[in-house]
Amino acid sequence: MLIMKDIVKSIREELKDVKKYADLAAKVKPSDPQLARTYAELGGAEVTHVDKLHKAAVDLINKYTASGKEIPPAMKSIWEFEHQMMIEELADAKRILELANM
Repeated sequence: MLIMKDIVKSIREELKDVKKYADLAAKVKPSDPQLARTYAELGGAEVTHVDKLHKAAVDLINKYTASGKEIPPAMKSIWEFEHQMMIEELADAKRILELANM
């Protein structure tokens, strides 16, 4: 399950990019709506990356438990914490992206 650490790290990097593009879109929207839409589109692509990595993490967990192994409590606790934080961060960034597309 050490691969989970790499997946979480990758998701965090993609989330950072989503937020970067969302913030840029919001910043330039008043002066350049077309550029704001471009930034929002790039942010949307990063959301897709987050979604794919999230699915990979969930699939890894499901495969692990389906093989009859139990996830160590500490690892499960860390994943639950990280997962909740990622969901909240992604929701915030998506709201900013939506505003940029209005």
